[in-house]
Amino acid sequence: MISIPDRLLINGREPYQEFEPEEPLYFRFSSEHFPDETRLPVAAIRFPDFSVNRGKESQPTDVLIPHWVEFGIAEFEVRAIPLPYLSGDGRKFEFKVVHDPIDAKHPYYGAANQSFENYAHSEIRAFVGTEHQKKKIPEFIKKQFRLKMSDNTKIVVLLCPAPIVETLSSQD
Repeated sequence: MISIPDRLLINGREPYQEFEPEEPLYFRFSSEHFPDETRLPVAAIRFPDFSVNRGKESQPTDVLIPHWVEFGIAEFEVRAIPLPYLSGDGRKFEFKVVHDPIDAKHPYYGAANQSFENYAHSEIRAFVGTEHQKKKIPEFIKKQFRLKMSDNTKIVVLLCPAPIVETLSSQD
């Protein structure tokens, strides 16, 4: 079993929302569906509430913990998050990264009541004004977001090699 590195434990730390434009953000993707090593397909970009790990608090391989060891790893910088888009009805959709650490009570786990902690967990969320948008986002906005993110994301590891998997539990 992969142990959780100390850097991912919350240990009473509060989230903080200051992100430098060059801070890397990491996420995992199912590489078996994406055999092209040169560009991450649009379908690999989740939206809304795109889950990532912030680079100041994690290493790229941390996105594979606790049980996604056969996934690929991708990265982009905060500055790659798209600028606002206007919808056909005039709403201005803005995208912001929000530091949202995960613990056993986090909605990410629902009723599963997991014990995994991830202090580095963050999400790129869509907003209209100050209101977080989870539903009824126009398809055009989703498509534009995914295209822009695909253009600005690089694949770090297409398929996590065995040596990385073996060392995940020893990283600190």
